[in-house]
Amino acid sequence: MKIENKKYWLKLFVVLLLLITKNAHSQDVDLENFYKPNFKVTGGVNANLMFYNSNQQNSREPFSYLLSGNLNVTAFSFNIPIFYSITNQGNNLGYTAPFDFNRLCIMPKYKWVKAYIGNVSMTFSPYTLSGFPFKGVGLELTPRSPFKISLMGGKLLKAVSEDDALGGVPVYERFGYGAKIGFEKESYKIGWIGFYAKDNENSLSFVGSDAGVTPKENWVNSFTFNTSLVKNLNFNVEYALSVLTDDTRAESTIGRNYRDRLFSAKESTSYLNAVNVNLDYAIQKSNLGLTYERIDPNYNTLGAMYFNNDLENIALRFSRPFYHDKINFSTSLGYQRDDLAQNKKQNSKRVVGSVNMNYKINDQINFTGSYSNFSTYTNKKLDQFELINNPNVIAADTLNYKQLSQMQILM
Repeated sequence: MKIENKKYWLKLFVVLLLLITKNAHSQDVDLENFYKPNFKVTGGVNANLMFYNSNQQNSREPFSYLLSGNLNVTAFSFNIPIFYSITNQGNNLGYTAPFDFNRLCIMPKYKWVKAYIGNVSMTFSPYTLSGFPFKGVGLELTPRSPFKISLMGGKLLKAVSEDDALGGVPVYERFGYGAKIGFEKESYKIGWIGFYAKDNENSLSFVGSDAGVTPKENWVNSFTFNTSLVKNLNFNVEYALSVLTDDTRAESTIGRNYRDRLFSAKESTSYLNAVNVNLDYAIQKSNLGLTYERIDPNYNTLGAMYFNNDLENIALRFSRPFYHDKINFSTSLGYQRDDLAQNKKQNSKRVVGSVNMNYKINDQINFTGSYSNFSTYTNKKLDQFELINNPNVIAADTLNYKQLSQMQILM
């Protein structure tokens, strides 16, 4: 079965590669310059040395170093950026980290083909794969045809046992795979993002029940659409569905409905949604924008370090240049609320406003000013059973709290 799956994915990749190259425009090849080495290396190198001395036991490393830098190697028609970080800071931490301290990233590029090799990170969208570092390979294909494809695969986390964690949180070994496919025309763009990650249950021999650590599995699908409905009006929307299984060892729910069978759902599987809609309208030099964002409570994916969830945002934006385009003015006003499922003991509402202005007096002098106003309203709700069982509860036992903060910056 595994061999058949590998053959299926290989056939799918070949078909997609043929699709994106089918309509690609022909390019002239300059053979005379192609055979010229044109070898060149640019970039920067950083070296940090740190010494530490203390009479305390279990203190930090007395001598540590950090070598880092970025190099850009060009030869023939190829471009190869290299990023590296070498250190001994993680050697004597007393515990094992689920990531590598020593990192090497190579990103060779030739025309519309770009590869990621080593300790790299890629971003597909804020709700799917968003900058999570992994050890593996990635590929971006951006020809002049309508099809654009990005692929990735590798190890997201390495296993850390309870003994190696030394009081910390043990971590299962985790692998992830993702694809981003887009079809772009002048008047519209359609895209699909798929991301899958799963912990290796056998990477840890034993995990205590009080640790709260379980092997997880995550399917994420995201659909994007961008178009110009009318002249100067741009519409952009993204919808993401994250199917997160908190414990892959739980009992299966296959047979309940089509969605559960499609994602091989378990009893610990949850379906989480996120949506983002943007409208931008240009009126001569003015730009007016409207944003709506809604993220379900507990929305999360295994392809991002951190998520803000359980929120709904509505924001209005305006920007325009003045005075022969020397003054750029922009402002925004938004409203945010949480407790979308109405199951928290307290909820919060925020009104966010900001004003920014940049005045270019001349090529050497710029003046920048900004003002922001953050208003938060919190309502603490009493438990309904407390209201029923305690007749002495009065309005003073509830809490309505409002906070206002202002910030001004002049440069």
